[in-house]
Amino acid sequence: MLDQEDFIKLCKILGQITPVIETKILCSDGLTRIPERIEEVVAYENSRRSSIVSIEIHGSAEDRGASSDLVIGGQHSNSISLSLRGEEQEALKVRMEVADFLDGLRPWYSRIAIFDMFLFWAPVLIILLFSSKMMLPENQNPVPMTWKQTGVSVLVVIAVMILLFYAVSGVAKLKKACFPVSTFAMGQGLKRHQLLENIRWTIVVGFLVSITGSCVFALQPWLR
Repeated sequence: MLDQEDFIKLCKILGQITPVIETKILCSDGLTRIPERIEEVVAYENSRRSSIVSIEIHGSAEDRGASSDLVIGGQHSNSISLSLRGEEQEALKVRMEVADFLDGLRPWYSRIAIFDMFLFWAPVLIILLFSSKMMLPENQNPVPMTWKQTGVSVLVVIAVMILLFYAVSGVAKLKKACFPVSTFAMGQGLKRHQLLENIRWTIVVGFLVSITGSCVFALQPWLR
C-alpha cells in the first residue's frame, strides 16, 4: 500500500542517486497522466473512474551517467520493478534502501493477493469428483441408456461445467477486488482502502469461524 507520505519518502530515497525528473500515473480509464511536479502526484484525486493502476518514477543525471527507473503497481504478483544505473556502491545502497522501504509497505494480506487459485481449486475439484463417484451406486448389470437419458445427462454435465466456470471466475474476481496486488491510498483511494480493509477482515474472520465450527462438528464423536 502506497500513500502520499510514502511516495514522497520514496522519491527522496531515489533522489540520492538521481533527481526525480518525471513521474507517470497509469490509470484505470486507460489514460497515462504525466504530472509536472511531485506535488501534483500527491494531490491527484484518484477517483474510482480513473483510479491509479501503477506509478512510474524516472530520474536521470547525465553528467554522472546515472539513472533510476521505478514502477510500482500492476496486475501480477511481481508489482515492483526497479532499475538503477550509476556508481556501484551508490546504486547498491539505494537499491537496499528502496527494497527495505517497500518491504515495510507490504500489506498483511500480500500472500493471499499473490496466491495461485489453481492450488485451491485443484484439490476441491478432485474431492468433488471422488465424492460423486463414491455416492453413485454400483450397478452389476448396467442397462443401456435411452436417448432421453443421454440427453439429460449431457445437459447436467454442461450445467455443472457452467456453474464451475462462474464459481471459479467469481472467486477470482472477488480475490482481485478484495485482495489487490497493489493499493494506492491517495485521494479517494484512501477511503476505498479503508472500506476494503473492513471487508477483508470480515472475510478472514468469517472463514476462520467457519473452519473452526466445521472442525468442532467433525470432532464431536471423539470429544464425548
